[in-house]
Formats: sequence, structure tokens, C-alpha cells
Amino acid sequence: MDENSFSRRQFLWFSAGATGVVALAGCGGKSPQGGGKPKKGGTLTIGQADNPTTLDPQDTNDNLSFSIEKTMFERLIDFDQHMKLVPSLATAWHASADAKEFTLDLRHGVTFHDGAPFDAEAVKTNFDRVRDKKNGLKRWSLYSNIAEIVPDGKYRVRFRLSEPFGAFLANLAHPAGGIISPKAIKENGKDLSHHPVGTGPFSFVEWKLGEQVKVKRFPKYWDAGKIRLDAITFKPVPEAQSRLDGLRTKELQLIYPLPPVDYKAMKKASGTTVWEGPSIFVNRLSMNVLHKPFDDKRVRQAMNYAVDKKALVAVVAYGHAKPMDSPIAPNVFGYSHVMTYPHDVAKAKSLLKEAGYPNGFSFTLWTSNTTEARNLAEAIQQQLAQASIKMKIQTFEGPTLDNLLFQPASQNKEQASLDGWSPSTGDADWGLRPLLSKEAWPPTLYNTSFYDNPTVNKKIDAALATADKAERQKLYAEVQKIVMDDAPWVFLYISDQLAGTTSDLHGIYVLPDQTLVVKNGYFTG
Repeated sequence: MDENSFSRRQFLWFSAGATGVVALAGCGGKSPQGGGKPKKGGTLTIGQADNPTTLDPQDTNDNLSFSIEKTMFERLIDFDQHMKLVPSLATAWHASADAKEFTLDLRHGVTFHDGAPFDAEAVKTNFDRVRDKKNGLKRWSLYSNIAEIVPDGKYRVRFRLSEPFGAFLANLAHPAGGIISPKAIKENGKDLSHHPVGTGPFSFVEWKLGEQVKVKRFPKYWDAGKIRLDAITFKPVPEAQSRLDGLRTKELQLIYPLPPVDYKAMKKASGTTVWEGPSIFVNRLSMNVLHKPFDDKRVRQAMNYAVDKKALVAVVAYGHAKPMDSPIAPNVFGYSHVMTYPHDVAKAKSLLKEAGYPNGFSFTLWTSNTTEARNLAEAIQQQLAQASIKMKIQTFEGPTLDNLLFQPASQNKEQASLDGWSPSTGDADWGLRPLLSKEAWPPTLYNTSFYDNPTVNKKIDAALATADKAERQKLYAEVQKIVMDDAPWVFLYISDQLAGTTSDLHGIYVLPDQTLVVKNGYFTG
């Protein structure tokens, strides 16, 4: 999950792919190749694994919804295909040395789909909305540190923060930073989800729950010359086989995610191909360190030695993943290689004996009830048994599991859980702080291990107190080394991303954060 997929448990699509740097580190993925001349027009129909939850980016908590919203909404700063910051509605920016003020120059001549002008006042309206806790928007925590937004003329805006925050520009590039028409905010209030109005290349047509979301090309888009498609339709197709069948018949031209088990067949099939790309999505087994036996670091390290990550990659992910060597993935800013725990059952048993568990121990793992999550849990269960660790698997519907995991420490009954994370800011801050700092204990954020290391907390805070990239990199490297040794998780693997397409579709890709980018898609013929 990224924050933005935790509630939907989409992060447990283990055999479908996600985002980080795996075998394709340094590249943005492989798009379908082939002959044919690009065509103007046409409708792209996409098969997704579920329904969107909302079309309000500031209230979105899942990557599937963000993927749809990105066709309609733009952020001030965007990511390129490698998760590097690039201009979008802002053309230039500057950070103060103390990382407390950020000044952005805005693009001229941009209009919203409803004709309202894009300017500094529109930016202020948006971030005043999302940072106001009374509005109850899910992305409030990303922007709650904004103390003041000051328009400086029509096309310049200054963000003044309540405290230093070196990752602020990355937070602006998060999909939740999509800029909504001030007119739509005023007229539609809390019903914005069904009246999405942005500045993007496509405008909203309809959302039929359980059937489709449709958008059409916006002729007054500021970069309209690059847009070839007439329309895009997003269809929820929960069954993987149904998505595959739809692609083969060309009822669907893009399906995401594509199960790795179907990779070879799809590559060989006539008329279809596979898009492959790297990921920043990490899969982990989180251990509650407040309770025995996981309060002992030796036990947690033993769990890591007992789990064969390479075997999981081969059996569960069909080779389309890479064992973790850090709490965050290589394509995230601030990543530092640390180590991968080798599979060593003898070492695991020795550590357990030192910790007072010579005959092993028993515990219960919580996970979602998806086929993929169960498959991963069962594979881990078999491996742990070799070290005399007995793991019971308890599955839940996604919302039920979320409610259980996000109970405060005094009420939380979790022993261990399977989950994952994709930091959609592309920054180590959002890959570490929400999962490993004391301030992130549930129900505030996502530190479901209830991990608390004062040195880690201090270094995470220090990294946010500067805009100096070199200093931030140094501090985050130190954090990663400590966390890998403390082992609050069993560090599993980083999933590759796989999407199935028809052979005539080009120009689409999946960002390493697990969101689709389809605005520049086109057909050949």
C-alpha cells in the first residue's frame, strides 16, 4: 500500500506487481513495441482490479482511484517515469535554507475544465481545503504542516510551513496534490467526488458505480498537442481471468495488474504484450514489538533468517520481484543498500535459543483474504516451520483488517501482519516516517509494528529539518542501517510491475508508485 493503498489492501496483490526498482532499475519500464503509424483518436478501455473509492484526490487513499484522477487533475510538481521531480502546473521552485518556505512560479494560460482560471488563488484555495482538519479529508496529514499559503502576484505562491520539512516538494508531487477548480469546490462542497473538475488533459463524463468511469479529451488543455486519445474508460474487472479474457478479445486494451503467472502466455499470445516496469512497492511481514516474543530483536532477526526470500520471489511472484535490501526501494530518494538477510535456518534456531525459545514459538499472522495474500502467507508458514516457528494464518476482509490494525497500542491485539507500502512522494521521508517513527503509531499513521527507536526518530526529524539533499541522504542511510538490524519487519521483496496491453497500444506506463499514466497513450495502425 502506499498510504494510498492501505485501506484497499491492494498492496497485497503480490502476484500482480507493484512499484520500486527491481531488475529494471534505472529504466522506466518496457512499453509495447511494434510497427504502425500513430493514430489520432480512439477510446482506450482499461480493466482494473476494483472500483474506485472516490474521484476527489485530496480524499483518496488508493492507487486505483489516483490512476483515474490523474487523467483529470494535475499537480504543481509531477514525477517523470523514473520518479524524478519535473514541472507541471508550477514551472520553477525554490526552497529556503531552513526548509520552512517554498516558493513556486506557476504556469500561465491554464484553465480548469469549467472555465475557471488557474492561478495563485486557486492554489491557495486547494491547500487551505486539504490542510483544514475540519474537512476530514484523508490526505490531511500530507499537508497539515502548511502554516500559511501566500499568493505573490497572480502566478507565484509561497508555502510557509509550521516547521522545517525538507520533503515538502515531494509531497506536492504526491497524487493527492491534484489541483481542483475553486469554482467546483465552492459549488459542490463535499460532493466533489462525483463532480471532479481539474486542469488535466481529460475531463469528466460519468461515473457509473460498478460499471465504469469515463473521461473525454479536453480541447482547451494547455498541452493539447500531445494528447491523441478521444476518451478513456476505466472498468472494474475484479477477476483476473476476466481481465485476461477481455484483453484477448480486445474489449479491453489495457489491464492492470497482470498476474505474473500469466506473464509468459501473454508475451507469446498474438495481439497482446506485456508492459514491464520497476517498483517502489515493498512487501513486509510486520511484527508487533510491544508483545512477546517479538519484543526481542533476536527473535525478529531469527524470523528474517528463517524466511527464504528468493524462494518467495520464485514461487509467489514467479520471479517478478527482488528481495529487499533496505526498508525502502532503490528508486526512492534517500535509498541506501544495507543487506538482505540470507536464508539460514541454523542461524535462526541459534538466535531463538539465545532468546529463550529453544523449541520455537507460536503466533498468529493477520492478512487479507485475497488469494495472493493467502498464497504468500502459506509459503512463509511452511518456511518458518523449518525453524520450529508455528504460524497460524487468520484472514479478514480488507476494511475489517484495517480497523483491527489501526487500534491504539493499548487495545491492539495484532501479533504480526502482512502488508506493503509504496511511498508515492518518491521520498525516503514517506517510505520511513509513516512506518517506523514513534509519531506514526496507529491510529495516527501506519507503524503497525509499534516500533520505537529514539535514534531513528531523531534522525528522521533531522532529515526533515533541512533541504540539503546530501545531508538528507546521509541521515536516511543511517536510519536504514539501524532498522535493518532492529528488524521490526521480515523484509520480503519489492514487486515488479506488469500490465497487459494490446499490441497496438503505446505511450502508457505505470509509475513506480503503482499508479497508471495513460494520458499520452495512442494506438497504431
